Amino acid sequence: MKRLLLFVVSVFLNIAMLSAQNSSSVISGEVKDSKGTLAGASVFLIKDMSTQDIYQHTITDDNGRFSITVPAGDYVLGVSYVGYALHGQKINVTEGNNNVGSIVLEETTQELQTVVVQGKIVHVRTQPDGFSVDVKDIRDANKQLQPL
Repeated sequence: MKRLLLFVVSVFLNIAMLSAQNSSSVISGEVKDSKGTLAGASVFLIKDMSTQDIYQHTITDDNGRFSITVPAGDYVLGVSYVGYALHGQKINVTEGNNNVGSIVLEETTQELQTVVVQGKIVHVRTQPDGFSVDVKDIRDANKQLQPL
């Protein structure tokens, strides 16, 4: 009986530890400029600054709001939008909801030096149309026309 009780307690402790490790937090906020909210702004989190790999990414909705679900920890929150200066701030994410408030981007007149365009090649299959066209000189066609 003691073994069974010990087994049940250890199972519950393991489940509690696993659920604590997998708990997630929500980061939310709003992106705006001096004129109002910015829809379509890129919001991203960087976990490891040595590699600067983007850990999580989203885009603001029509009202300039965003929400990202991540595990608790330290991150760098970045916001970018074409024609505006890049915004970055360190944040400490705790369990539960973490509202970073309003992030105001400033317009920039700096010109782009590099534009990277990525594309995907799709295989196009052509099929014969089943008809052919003869091209003749238009003068020959006019000679064959008879007035009514």
